[in-house]
Amino acid sequence: MSKEFKPNTIVLIRIAEAFYENTRMKKTHIHSVSRIRWNSFVRYLIWLKSNNYLESIMHGKEELYQLTVTGREMFNMLLKFHEHLISHKTIIA
Repeated sequence: MSKEFKPNTIVLIRIAEAFYENTRMKKTHIHSVSRIRWNSFVRYLIWLKSNNYLESIMHGKEELYQLTVTGREMFNMLLKFHEHLISHKTIIA
């Protein structure tokens, strides 16, 4: 990537919530839950894989994505933080 990628927390939360419900997903499913354009989504996928949060595996002829141990830890922390913000109605300016 030509410039430093800075992921949006809300998009990461959407992806984390999807992985909370599914251990493995196709790329198109992850894209649909992210609710962003395909080109942007590809940047998230590259970022998640290059930071060892996500890995791809072959299941028959299908490529599926699953969280690594590091990814599971990161997404768990992110979801806990998000829950805390919502429960305390914290506003970050």
